[in-house]
Amino acid sequence: MFRRSLFCLLFLASLLAWLQAPTLAAAPPSVTILTVKGAITPILANYIERGLEDAEQRGDEALILKLDTPGGSVQVMEEIVQSLAAARLPVVVYVAPSGAMAASAGTFVVLGGHLAAMAPGTTLGAASPVGAQGENIGSTEEAKVKNVLAAQVRALAQRRGEAATTWAERTVREAVAAHADEALALGVIDLIAVDQDDLLAQLDGREVVVLGQPRVLHTVGATVRPLAMNLGEQAVQVLVDPTIAYLLLILGINALLIELGNPGIGFAGAFGGICLILALMGLGMLNVNFAGLALIALAFALFVLDIKVQSHGILILGGLLAFVLGGALLFNTAYGSVSWVVILGTAGLSALVFVFLVGAGWRARFRPVAMGRETLVGQLAQVRGRLQPAGQVFVNGSLWRAITVDGQPVEPGQPVRVERIDGLTLYVRRV
Repeated sequence: MFRRSLFCLLFLASLLAWLQAPTLAAAPPSVTILTVKGAITPILANYIERGLEDAEQRGDEALILKLDTPGGSVQVMEEIVQSLAAARLPVVVYVAPSGAMAASAGTFVVLGGHLAAMAPGTTLGAASPVGAQGENIGSTEEAKVKNVLAAQVRALAQRRGEAATTWAERTVREAVAAHADEALALGVIDLIAVDQDDLLAQLDGREVVVLGQPRVLHTVGATVRPLAMNLGEQAVQVLVDPTIAYLLLILGINALLIELGNPGIGFAGAFGGICLILALMGLGMLNVNFAGLALIALAFALFVLDIKVQSHGILILGGLLAFVLGGALLFNTAYGSVSWVVILGTAGLSALVFVFLVGAGWRARFRPVAMGRETLVGQLAQVRGRLQPAGQVFVNGSLWRAITVDGQPVEPGQPVRVERIDGLTLYVRRV
């Protein structure tokens, strides 16, 4: 009886395993999609690395990097390319949607993927190095940088054939670019896909080499899992924008100076402190030119001096000039620059804030006291009782005990000036 029951249990278990096996085999593969839009910054490198680790842990069939970038930091680009090369699953870099581009450093990222795709109407290339503000760099430095980048891009494009390698090197040396059809004809990319579904359909059955091992992609009917940037990454990505970091810096300084001119630890102080902390977070990830930062500090110093010194506007004009130059020189970054409209607007606004808000508060703080005994200092008094050296004087409608500061006697009726007050005694000097 026991053997019969055991046999039945084993038979049922085998039957369930047999029925479940097709279900497990039929489970669709999964694909993770990362969306990278904007300049290539350190936070984007962290986002891509996090996405790779997450996709690898889930056992995804592939990771698709949807790219639309004008370029960015060469150092960050190199980090991303290294991460793609070390990935344990196929990475497909897809320039999309229509109208998107992968320019400058983005070209290297496209070539660094195991497979590359573009949507119709997209562009790729123009990878010549430029300066922080988009300007041409010096001839010697340009030659060095171009040689290094040309060697890197050749290494990435070499597996795609001679035509692709030649074109890739020209993107660095001559800043050439190509639209999707041209890139496909040259072998720079593997396919043109209209949308995500078309991309997955064309990827199915393609063979790629991942860490030296061939792999065949199975993407038809794959479960697509978009992985967006988390809130922290989104916040930092916003702060890395040079314009945002610059505005936060200027707003923070203005707000704190308004608070100093009108003390009380109010809204201006709290707002200014928050703005400065956020600005420092952004500046810490950007290549800041300290000469530009010093010029902005000089501008605010000149604004403060104008409050205390009658310069007839000369210090204000000097401050505006320093402000504009500082804003123009503040960033040495490939992520973008602060527009002249923003620089001129914040310079004018800061000058107005100082003239009408900070200046009014600071002048009120240093204005002579208008109430109390302290108002007597500096006033003229009339001697009523002979000072030998003590006596009485009449000032501001009242009689006061007074002592001469030099110990010399003063006759009644003569004027004296109040030098200081000690309790209820005035110390005076003969006029």
